[in-house]
Amino acid sequence: MYNISFMKIPEKNKSIAIHLIAFLLFFIFLTGIYSNTLHSSWHFDDLPNIVNNYYLHINTLQYDSIINSWFSNPSNPFQLNNKLYRPVACMSFALNWYFGQNNVFGYHIVNILIHIFTAFFLYLFIFNLFNSPNLHGKYKNRYLIAFFAAILWAINPIQTQAVTYIVQRMTILAAMFYIFGLYSYIKARNSHSLTKKIPWFLNCLLFYLFAMGSKENAAIFPVALLTVEALFYQNLKNKRTRYILIWSTLGISVLFIFFSSLYFLNGTPLSILNGYSHRPFSLAERLLTEPRIIIFYLNQIFYPVPSQFSITHDIILSKSIFTPWTTIPSILIIFSLISLALSQIRKNPLLSFSILFYFLNHLIESSIIPLELIFEHRNYLPSFFLFLPVVLVLSKMIIFYKNKFLESTILTALIIFLIVSLCYSTFVRNKVWIDDKTLWTNAMIKAPNSARPLNNIAIELAWGDQSEHPNRYDLALKLFQKALDKYQPRISLKAGVLGNMANVYSNNKHDYKSAIPLYEKALQIHPENKKIRHDMVKTLILKGDFKEALKNANILVSSNNNNEVYLSLKGFILLWQENYDEALLSLKKAFKITPDKITILMSTDVTLNLIGDHEAAELLLLRAAEKAPREIMILFYLIENSIRADDKTKERKYTDQLFTLFDLTTIGECLALLPKQRRYPPVSVDVVSPVIKKILIAKTFEAKN
Repeated sequence: MYNISFMKIPEKNKSIAIHLIAFLLFFIFLTGIYSNTLHSSWHFDDLPNIVNNYYLHINTLQYDSIINSWFSNPSNPFQLNNKLYRPVACMSFALNWYFGQNNVFGYHIVNILIHIFTAFFLYLFIFNLFNSPNLHGKYKNRYLIAFFAAILWAINPIQTQAVTYIVQRMTILAAMFYIFGLYSYIKARNSHSLTKKIPWFLNCLLFYLFAMGSKENAAIFPVALLTVEALFYQNLKNKRTRYILIWSTLGISVLFIFFSSLYFLNGTPLSILNGYSHRPFSLAERLLTEPRIIIFYLNQIFYPVPSQFSITHDIILSKSIFTPWTTIPSILIIFSLISLALSQIRKNPLLSFSILFYFLNHLIESSIIPLELIFEHRNYLPSFFLFLPVVLVLSKMIIFYKNKFLESTILTALIIFLIVSLCYSTFVRNKVWIDDKTLWTNAMIKAPNSARPLNNIAIELAWGDQSEHPNRYDLALKLFQKALDKYQPRISLKAGVLGNMANVYSNNKHDYKSAIPLYEKALQIHPENKKIRHDMVKTLILKGDFKEALKNANILVSSNNNNEVYLSLKGFILLWQENYDEALLSLKKAFKITPDKITILMSTDVTLNLIGDHEAAELLLLRAAEKAPREIMILFYLIENSIRADDKTKERKYTDQLFTLFDLTTIGECLALLPKQRRYPPVSVDVVSPVIKKILIAKTFEAKN
């Protein structure tokens, strides 16, 4: 008989095995609760940042395409920024577009994977934090504490806005690299060999740069590192150490302000205050209101029922520390929490770190910068460690009651209930993000005093898939009108609502007289709004007011003389005004920028035709026909060009093509509309009509007989 004994698994191998199991659990939990988001539609800021952002729509992986994505400009999608704009996040969107264009599935997959890796490295960071000098040997169940602290963060429904809202990849990508950087730092600090420390420190720096390249709120990372160093690696009983840390903190803060001012504010820190001119609140009101919002965030995190969450919230501005009355209690609670954290730095550094990290990482988005007051995704990074003190308390209770069956059973059931409840709440919340209708209807119920839900529901009603509503345009106008009287997070939103109303009158009701005054009123509020001015120019063209249309088109061109949309629009107007030479100059500029755009090709070839360059006009028309073979107007232009060139062979050729590609009814209807249409470059009805009508009559007669 042999004595059989099982050798203990080496600690390193055991740790790897547990980490792999933890990763698998994160994968199962998070793919499960986010599985109902894979086909959730584009929303809100997704459109300017991704769907309509021209330089993210790459169809090649060549160097220039990738680099251009780093300078994409959501506020002006056809013009590159003069400096980097969140290049890491934008490049990730560009790669998503390359592989799947505007199919949301791939974007959601990437967002969920980022969330999984962030949760996993949050777990690894907490686990390795227990190896720091100030924590070493003080806690048992390190694996469980780290796992549950990370999983409770990851499955909390407050994270849905960051993960499911596609454009907030900027937020979660920054957070992922942020935690990668923190993990690299403590791996370096826990290493005993210089050859191991240096690569980890370099990784830390690299991940910080990647985080900054994803979103600017990662700029606070150096201060977070200093907090980790002070709480977990320094002896704070030593007076000299405390002195050094205080001055280091001040030095890093000054450097942070200096470099932020250079990069983000062009070296003028006070320019940040200019943004308040576009907000319905002052700096003082924002500073007084944000403490109430921070407390509301904490309420959402620790009481995460679905009714608490919305893409927008009704927020009453704090006019003083007593109005509303909740202002001063909120300030006192925050002050008390920070005081508690500072008082517990030596005795309970994990509690201190959790509290300080939360408030520290709210500094950028919840203090003086004139951003909108509230968004749930702003908690994604700050809330990293909020569940760590909760899990530590539960861990102590488990150890205390481990030999008491009833108490330990109740405690286990409580933990299971907590996890299941969070998973369920997140899954339910994610259902709201399915499409714009569900998202904004939900927001309208939860924020009835906010203009944005009404505006967006009206947009969905007017231009979404709402064919079941026969009076949808009138209903949309009523909602837009109602939105004008509600709270607007930025002054320009009122201009946007008026612009939307004008678009309904212009595009859907074809009531141009009602549309123009609304556009003008919108531009009085927000004269820099290029979209509204562009929409007004198109309406003025349809109304036949080319003089006023040209005046506003010139304003657009002067704001950006390299925008082919504005240049081609100006050329289009000049073409209708029969100012062919100037029209051709404007169209040629647009053509150089975007040579394959159908609208530019059509306007340019018609201009060339009218000035007598029939050969060049035909070449461009044929090029346009290759790109839009079912565009009937191109054949009308080809026929007119052939007639003016006195080329009977080509006249017959293109006329035959017209009657081959289109039925007699379609041709007849289009021909009848030619004198009234202004959506296309002009066709000389007197030139083309006799030729086409002659054949049309003959073919109609043949069909009857």
